[in-house]
Amino acid sequence: MNDSDLKKDIAATTTLGIKVDKKKYKLDVAATGFSLMCNKRITNVFRLSCTLNEEIDTKKLQTALSTILPRFPYYRVSIKKGFFWGKLVTNLAIPEIQTDSKYPCQYIPFGRNNLLYKIIVDKNKVSLEYHHCLTDGQGGLIFLNSLIAEYFRIKGLSIEGWNDILLARDKIDLFEYEDAYDRYKKKKIKIREKNFIRRSFYLPNKVEPPGFFHLLNVYVSLESIRQKSKEFNVSITALLTAIYYDSLVEIQEKIYQKKTEDLKPISIRLPVDLRKILISKTMRNFSAAVRLDLDPRKEKKSFGTTVKVIHDTLKNQIQKDKFIYKISRNIKTANILIIHIIPFQIKRFIVRTFYYLVNTPFYSGMISNLGQVSIPKLLEKYIDSYEFTVGPSAGSKERISLVSFKDKLVLTFSSVIKEPILVDVFKRKLDEILGYNYMGK
Repeated sequence: MNDSDLKKDIAATTTLGIKVDKKKYKLDVAATGFSLMCNKRITNVFRLSCTLNEEIDTKKLQTALSTILPRFPYYRVSIKKGFFWGKLVTNLAIPEIQTDSKYPCQYIPFGRNNLLYKIIVDKNKVSLEYHHCLTDGQGGLIFLNSLIAEYFRIKGLSIEGWNDILLARDKIDLFEYEDAYDRYKKKKIKIREKNFIRRSFYLPNKVEPPGFFHLLNVYVSLESIRQKSKEFNVSITALLTAIYYDSLVEIQEKIYQKKTEDLKPISIRLPVDLRKILISKTMRNFSAAVRLDLDPRKEKKSFGTTVKVIHDTLKNQIQKDKFIYKISRNIKTANILIIHIIPFQIKRFIVRTFYYLVNTPFYSGMISNLGQVSIPKLLEKYIDSYEFTVGPSAGSKERISLVSFKDKLVLTFSSVIKEPILVDVFKRKLDEILGYNYMGK
């Protein structure tokens, strides 16, 4: 892509938020929020890992990284702090591959010389950690798979016709740069989202010091969970969310010794990839969360009824017009004049305070499903599994993220509390639902 390509369509460059010299462009509305909120406690970093069936040659992987990076110029950036806002600026540095540390998803500081991602190798596992200002799970997965494909090309594998993976030789599509939120915003919005103003239950356990995360993976046969979801006539996400909800209800009842008057509602967030709902090729952020609100203080429902209610609620929320409303509302809020003129550091203080005092008490947790990874058949035999890890925070103490590859579904529980309170209950309920036969370990 060159300057003349950008100059041909002024409307496109405005929507994409790219300066013609490509040295600086705006953060999208999601990245703006993440940049204001992040610190050592709330890192806003997620990890995508791929475990190969052989030990990784780090030198060849480093060569693959150097080869593939020019294909992803929108990831070769840093955040430069301005007086009012942060800006993405070009950073052509090639990072050195790191060895794995004890704790994942560590804080990535901003600065002109700091890239917003890391590449980590541990024997046969390669992991990419991204700051959420850079991209979301789907964009990060594409970059990871392209790196793996280039690695095997260097090792002698033919990669002709791999249309599902972005290759080093492929021409860069202008709209991979796109700020898709900006394209889909509307000045006038008719839908009004119902506000859920009751305080929700969240785990009261004390948190670890900043930077200390605990991880545990649960492996499930994708076919077994798919068959069970078919029995209930719901999606896999709805089934696992219902188990999550039931687990939180049980934990809450134990804490309050089943005193119904003390129970609080359960509110769970579920991020959704918008690229197939609102069409976009963007490699930047383009996701939004839906919120599931259920009240265990009402008459206790059977699991079958609960999972059906969750399935119907999610189906009702995952609609194009409702996401356009969310996008428009968020951009309208960010463009309020008083917010613009407040200095960056003061904005950060206000947003973090809002997060702890206003956001945290109204959410119980988050479950994020990246879906099933699809790669060329020729590559499948070299890969064992994928993992998706979303860094927790003091506000959202335990999170569940999942991704599947072939018949292996991996659920990752990330936590900032020592006690594995959620995962223990969740695994027992998963055992009961699937009949103790699901590759659990």
